[in-house]
Amino acid sequence: MPHDLREAVTIENRRLAVADHYLAGATQTEIAAQLGVDQATISRDVRALRQQWREKAVRDIEQKEERELAILDRIEDEAWAGWKRSCRKSKRVTRTANGAVLTTTKTQCGNPRFLFAVLTCIGHRCKIFGLYATEPVKPIEPPPKILTRDEMIAKVRAFLAKVDGGTPQPPTTIERQEPTAGPAV
Repeated sequence: MPHDLREAVTIENRRLAVADHYLAGATQTEIAAQLGVDQATISRDVRALRQQWREKAVRDIEQKEERELAILDRIEDEAWAGWKRSCRKSKRVTRTANGAVLTTTKTQCGNPRFLFAVLTCIGHRCKIFGLYATEPVKPIEPPPKILTRDEMIAKVRAFLAKVDGGTPQPPTTIERQEPTAGPAV
């Protein structure tokens, strides 16, 4: 057995053990102590393992996407075939009381449920490909400042003075009137 192959097998076996300990929550120092190697070796092994896991996850996602797309293609093909069947002319053959055969041909406009299935497939495919752009979320504006009664009176007086062309009057105290009860209905 060549030296390089033996070393590769040793590294692979160690990485399997490192993965078991790492996934069980052990620290790199603990793993190094248990396996009798340097912590730096464990650090390199963990880095290599994480890279392998990342690549496997990407492959798994790609395989899942391929499968889902194949399923969507099949459903869409069936929906189109159903649509075409629903658009054909229908023939109805009946026998009259005297034994004559009547053939009636009816033009059909198609069943829209099949088109809805096609649109649904297209929508799911677009989601898989990430074609739906997300709209940026607008920040929530702070609510406007709620003016006190005196601030509101001052603003109204300033506005009226501007509109009337006069000078603003100094604020005076305005008595608050309680609403009176109207006639009973």
